[in-house]
Amino acid sequence: MPCYLPARLKGETLNLKRGIIMFKYAAFAAVMLAGATPAFAADSPILSGFHVEAIAGWDHVKVSAESEDLGKISGSDNGFAYGVGAGYDFLIGGNVILGIEGEVADSSVKECVSDEDLEIAGCVKAGRDLYVGARLGIEAAPGTLVYVKGGYTNARGKLTFDDGVEEGSVSDNFDGFRLGVGVEQRLGHNAFVKAEYRYSKYDTGDLGDLLEEEGIDSDLTRHQVIVGVGFRF
Repeated sequence: MPCYLPARLKGETLNLKRGIIMFKYAAFAAVMLAGATPAFAADSPILSGFHVEAIAGWDHVKVSAESEDLGKISGSDNGFAYGVGAGYDFLIGGNVILGIEGEVADSSVKECVSDEDLEIAGCVKAGRDLYVGARLGIEAAPGTLVYVKGGYTNARGKLTFDDGVEEGSVSDNFDGFRLGVGVEQRLGHNAFVKAEYRYSKYDTGDLGDLLEEEGIDSDLTRHQVIVGVGFRF
């Protein structure tokens, strides 16, 4: 014998069925989303592994000398720095990397100073610059690495001078340290771009030792803002 439900009860039954169907779809969507999350994370790997790069940017070198008799004499010049680098970054946990890196660069910087009263003139030309160091970074956003760096740098310079009696030139290598900060952004699968500021301070070498014997303290520093383009393998 057929059973007839009141219209109100039929409507509530229909709403219940619709609710069950919607719940099933929502549960299915949640499961699919949860399954897709690891795939999304895989699309944004930490920036690690071996890389090579080309760099270029602003270079500012300052040379100064100071003594009780002469006072302080200083000069600086802005130029164009360019070079190549390579390194390897290790994933050390979560989204943190520890890397080692090296660089060979050159510069167009050349600064000349003179003192008419003492009839002394000289020019310093920046040469090749070697660097090896380490960096520590964190992936602040998918594919974006923010890092600090530090290490050893060795720069070559050529000094030409004229003291009114004789003219000459001498080349020397200057040891120093470098500190820097930067940000690196992944492009596509294995390319990246980066921007970096670094500060270098050098020992003035044999020339500085000779000046110190004459009671003259010398100082050689460098500021750079560099951009780079590279690839990971």
